[in-house]
Amino acid sequence: MSERRSMEIIIEDIPEEGLAIEATEDDQWLEFAVRDAIGEACDEGCEAKLSVSISGVEGTVTVDGDVDIVSHPICDRCAVVFSEGGRFHIHALMAPKYESERQRRMEQNLDVEIVEEDLEFSYYEGDRFDLADVVREQVALAQRMKHLCREDCAGLCQRCGKNLNEGPCGCPKEEGSGQFAALREMRKAGGTKN
Repeated sequence: MSERRSMEIIIEDIPEEGLAIEATEDDQWLEFAVRDAIGEACDEGCEAKLSVSISGVEGTVTVDGDVDIVSHPICDRCAVVFSEGGRFHIHALMAPKYESERQRRMEQNLDVEIVEEDLEFSYYEGDRFDLADVVREQVALAQRMKHLCREDCAGLCQRCGKNLNEGPCGCPKEEGSGQFAALREMRKAGGTKN
């Protein structure tokens, strides 16, 4: 059985009242989209629940909704895998590609000034688009730059590698390290006065 990595939406099949799509990580296309967007944070498994509405007017398509994701990233300070949940808003406006000569010129990297409207739209080719691509892009763009198991994570000891969230490690503290080490050295040498 082949793995389903896409969720194609045919534009002309979108009803006038719109289309509602619900999915979970049990739907292979959503599982792959989330895994592609989040990466190794899904190595321990991910939970995902998507709810979006899709509407279309004269070829322009709007996708709007939310995806709730529970992933298991590695803390950037202490290297512990932890559970992290979040809701990501999905909002995309899509128009047919090459709707105008302006789009053709942009695609060919010809001299075209980019206006704000160009940044608001994505484009689809033909008579359909892949909802998995929209979800993947939106989730990837919304990812945090740093993952912390908790705000006050103490990290790892730079000498012995012990997780300092579990308590002190017993390594002697280095007086000469840190951002003010040069000033302390000057003070000891008598270079500054109080």
